[in-house]
Amino acid sequence: MSRQTNLNQSVVFLDAGVSDYQSLQAGVIPEVATVILSANQDGIEQISAFLPLLKP
Repeated sequence: MSRQTNLNQSVVFLDAGVSDYQSLQAGVIPEVATVILSANQDGIEQISAFLPLLKP
């Protein structure tokens, strides 16, 4: 799982298994954190691991 370091309240989760997910990622505004979910791992577990990193 890779992520941008700017932690915001808005997050976009993209599945790396989606064809051409990079095009979707390119359309995300810079103020929004983007998390690329590994196609080889459980997506819910990856999201659950990321959410505690958000600022309250």
